[in-house]
Amino acid sequence: MPIKAEDGETREFLVIPPAGVWFDTRRREIATELERRFPNMKFTVTMVSGEQDDRSFKVVPILGTADGKQPMLKWPSMDVIEEVLDCLAGFIVQSETKPILH
Repeated sequence: MPIKAEDGETREFLVIPPAGVWFDTRRREIATELERRFPNMKFTVTMVSGEQDDRSFKVVPILGTADGKQPMLKWPSMDVIEEVLDCLAGFIVQSETKPILH
């Protein structure tokens, strides 16, 4: 079951980074930073998705499971989503200023 807050909002997210080696090699770093900044939330960073593009992160709230044994959770507030996206924007900036060294 996804993690929920007292208000019934989900606190679990799937994060899909932009495509590219820079992000592929930093998947753990991205998850660690998100969990450091948002300790009451859970983030799964995945590189396997048809949703990857070369410019932006996608954040998908996990609202429930297909087994139907638990009630669906509420969408997170826009404030929560904006804070998560602000954190992820920092990785976009880093990718543009800190290339991969071979």
